[in-house]
Amino acid sequence: MNQISVDNKQPISVRILFIFLIVSVLPLILTLPLDMIDIDSSQYAEISREMVEGGNPFFIRDNGRRYLDKPILTFWKISLSFLIFGYQNFAFRLPALLFTFFSFWGIFKLTELYSESRLRAWISVFLYALSPGLYSMVVDPKIDVYLTPYLILVHTFYYLGFKRNQNYYYLMYFAMGLGFITKGPIAMVIPSISIGGDILFRRDWRRLLEMKLFPGVLLAILPPLLWSIPLYLEFQTYGPYFFLWIQSFGRFYVKMYNQKFNPLFFYSNFSWAFGVFILPFFGFVFDRIVTFLKQNKGKEVFQNILKNKYFNLDFVIGFWLFLFLFLISFSRYQLPQYIYWCLPAAAVIGSGVLESILLSLKDQKNKSWFNKLNQGLLLVTAVVF
Repeated sequence: MNQISVDNKQPISVRILFIFLIVSVLPLILTLPLDMIDIDSSQYAEISREMVEGGNPFFIRDNGRRYLDKPILTFWKISLSFLIFGYQNFAFRLPALLFTFFSFWGIFKLTELYSESRLRAWISVFLYALSPGLYSMVVDPKIDVYLTPYLILVHTFYYLGFKRNQNYYYLMYFAMGLGFITKGPIAMVIPSISIGGDILFRRDWRRLLEMKLFPGVLLAILPPLLWSIPLYLEFQTYGPYFFLWIQSFGRFYVKMYNQKFNPLFFYSNFSWAFGVFILPFFGFVFDRIVTFLKQNKGKEVFQNILKNKYFNLDFVIGFWLFLFLFLISFSRYQLPQYIYWCLPAAAVIGSGVLESILLSLKDQKNKSWFNKLNQGLLLVTAVVF
C-alpha cells in the first residue's frame, strides 16, 4: 500500500510522492503571512470582523451597512478563524488554505475512481497544486477558493456513490447545498452540466433513479432555503431573488451586467491558469480533433448518439471542463476567476495525458509523432514557466 507500480515496472514510493507534494504546496503555505492585496479580500475581512464583534452570525454588515452581494458561509469560516486566532493575516488566509488542502484529497479520490489509476491520481494532484490558477486563488482568497473544493467534493461523492456505496449521494447533495450558500446557484449549475449532462447524453435513467433524488434534493436545497430567511427579513423579496437569480444567472442575461462580448476570454484565461501543462494539453485536444476530422466520423457520431452506443462511456469530467467553458463564454459579465471552477476537471483529464507522456519517455518502442510533439511541448512550457 505504500508503493505504486507503473506497468509492472519499478514501483514509486508513496513517501517520495508525499515529499514532492510538500514541495509543490510550499508556495501556497508561504502565502499565510502576506498582507491582503485586493479590495474584495479586505472587504471579506472587515465583514468577518464585524460578524465576530457584533455577535450576530445571521445578518451580514459591511462598515455598518447591510450586505447582499455574497452568501454567508465564507464569512462564517473566516469569522471562526478570527475568533480562534485573532485578527491576523494568517487567520484570514488559513480557512482558504485548509479547504484547498482538503480539496487535494478530493482530486486524488476523484481521479482514482474515474481512471482506476493511483499514479494518475497523484499526477492530477500535482497538476492542480502547481497550477497558477490555484496559486492565484490562494494568494488572494476570494469566494472562488471556497467554492471550488465543494465542486470537487460533489463530483468525488458522485463517483463514490455509484462505484462504492449509494449513501455517498447524500454527501454529494449536501456538498451542493454548502456550495450554494458559498457562491450561489452555480454550485448546482456546474454539477447539472457535468453529471446531469452525462446522464442525459447517455440516457442512463437507471443511474438517475439510483441517485437518491429524494430526500437528496432536500439536503441540497435546505442550506439555501435557510439562508433565504434572514435575506427576506432584511431585504424582503429582493433578498432571496438576488441570491437565487440575479447574482449568478443575471451575469448571463441581466442588462446591468452587460459587457462587450469576447468568446475567447475564458479560453485565454484558462491557458495561463493551467500553467506548465497547457501546451501538451492543447496538443492532446488538437490531435483528437484532427483524428476525428480525418476519419470523417461526424455522421457516424450522430447516429451513434441516436442509437445510444456511448452508453458505457463516461462524459462527466469532459462536460465539466469543455461544455462548461463553452457555456460560460456567453456570460455578459466576464471575470477571469470563473475559469477556476473547471481547473479540477482539467487536472483530472490532463493527468491522463501527462501519464501517457511520462510512460512514452520510458517506452523506446512508442515514438510516434504525437508523443514526440507532446514531449517537446512539455519541455517548452516547463522552460517558459
